[in-house]
Amino acid sequence: MAQEKLITRITEIAESLNERQRAYLVVAYDEDQRAEQANSGPGSAPASQWRWLEYGPDGRVRRMTYDGPLRYALAEMKLVGHGAGSTWHSLESRGLLNTDHRLIGLGDLMSLYVRLTTDGRRVARVLKGLPMQKPKIDPASKPMSLTALRILYQGQQQPNEFLDPFEPWIGRSYYPPLLVVLGIARGLANRGLLVADKRKLSFKISAAGQAVDIEGAENWQPFLRPAYGEPD
Repeated sequence: MAQEKLITRITEIAESLNERQRAYLVVAYDEDQRAEQANSGPGSAPASQWRWLEYGPDGRVRRMTYDGPLRYALAEMKLVGHGAGSTWHSLESRGLLNTDHRLIGLGDLMSLYVRLTTDGRRVARVLKGLPMQKPKIDPASKPMSLTALRILYQGQQQPNEFLDPFEPWIGRSYYPPLLVVLGIARGLANRGLLVADKRKLSFKISAAGQAVDIEGAENWQPFLRPAYGEPD
């Protein structure tokens, strides 16, 4: 009975959303799932860090700043405009997500961040035609996260150097939060796959890390495009 009530409630919320609200929620869900894939498995950062997804600074200063992953995806769909803030607010008022504004390091300019709630993910899955609740996976069976694999891959390319763990994302338009990357690198060092410097800010691949078959790993995905300044 409780499950039936939950299904009814989530379905009613999904049906109450207009097309724009549905698109925003689904884009946020897709980005949430990409973040989950990149941060799943051993050596990953806590979800409380990577669940927050960046939309971007106020649209009035957009040309002076940048687009976060959410606004970039919505702009590709031609769904960015003056009503963006109210759309996020309407989804928040329904309990589907939380919002936060954070300073970006340019005076008092702030960027909007979005975090889906459990109900938000449920509604998004219904809108995508998926089961309302995602099947649970045994944590012990989870493959290494994509972010961890990228860090190890970079280390394998430069095995004699201590590297900033953020190195794989330099020159790219999309990147995970710095603290998340650092946390994952330290987790890999704890597992003996990396060797950390004294401050635990730079890392070198270990013999065990060098032996990891990156390209054969389940979660491995090469970058689709070269970083800025790299040859095509």
